Amino acid sequence: MRQFFSAIRIKDWWSSILIPVVSFYFIGLLYTKNTLVDQYLKNTIWLLLLSITTASFGFYLNEYTDIKDDLKAGKENAVSLLSKPKAITFLLFIICMMTLSSLPFWKNEKIIFLFLIQILLFIVYSCPPIRLKRNPYIAVLLDSLYSGTLFFIIALIYSNAKVTWSILGLTIAFGVFRGIRNILYHVTKDIEIDKKAGQNTVAHIARSQTLLNLQAIFFFIEISFLLYFIFQVSYITFLITIFGVIILLIKRNYYTHYELEKSGKKRWLSEINTIYEVWLPIAALTGVFAIREWKTYFLSLLILFLVFPSVLRFLHEIYIILSNFYYLGYKLFYLISDIYFIKIKPHFDIGKKWKQLIRKSGNI
Repeated sequence: MRQFFSAIRIKDWWSSILIPVVSFYFIGLLYTKNTLVDQYLKNTIWLLLLSITTASFGFYLNEYTDIKDDLKAGKENAVSLLSKPKAITFLLFIICMMTLSSLPFWKNEKIIFLFLIQILLFIVYSCPPIRLKRNPYIAVLLDSLYSGTLFFIIALIYSNAKVTWSILGLTIAFGVFRGIRNILYHVTKDIEIDKKAGQNTVAHIARSQTLLNLQAIFFFIEISFLLYFIFQVSYITFLITIFGVIILLIKRNYYTHYELEKSGKKRWLSEINTIYEVWLPIAALTGVFAIREWKTYFLSLLILFLVFPSVLRFLHEIYIILSNFYYLGYKLFYLISDIYFIKIKPHFDIGKKWKQLIRKSGNI
């Protein structure tokens, strides 16, 4: 069982894909402006199964087709540790489970169409002879589509939300910019490993400083699209999400002023996904919980177990905030004038307590 979970790289997508997908499903429920009905609990379970099996397929296929490159680069590959019969058996098992989990969706032509596109993108991205992963620019775009954008659209449609062209456009824009920013971070981080594997990525073409700047710019774009969408859905969800963004920017202010500029930028960019893995699910759950119907309470508590790691990380963020509450007023004031790429001197020390807590959390 441990071999199987390692092979599908569950740690890589549970928080980064599954939790944001569930969040978007709840945002879709809120967008309907209706109280929940009996089928929503069942729909949530089916959506979870489809998302889990689809993500497992995509990551396992990528791992399976990366064996030679990973061995060349000296990178750990869980599938390479399996015998060939076992590796093929795992792949067939995942395909069967993914097919079964898609059965409840076959009456919904839009979802099935998006689902099939997603599977196709997984294949053309990873499998030879096409293997578009080798193309540094197309690979970035494909990754942004299959690792988030299509998942989010499927979640919105399945929530019975009326997906207008404007909502669809906001979701696509958010998903693509978020996906590109995320993959730019990873290729920058893995530049040496990819070089050893003979994999040419945008990190080998563009300057590292340019990629860091692009990630920061794309973050502002993606979060603007998301906040604009959420603002139309639920004020509670919007306020919690934007509070998380403010905390992230305060951390960014700390990292870039109290560390070397480049390492500070890298450090805060690595924390951007806390918005989608911690703050967004808590915000969406709170919005659904606020509907005040017993079914919403039950559904929220059920999903709370799924996002329990997010809850722990959320409590840790709150702990840091409360421990340094008297600093926030000053930091929020200076945050307004702290425009990106404008170098300013730190106005005051953020506090020994803050530094100690962040070091203990492993972020420094």
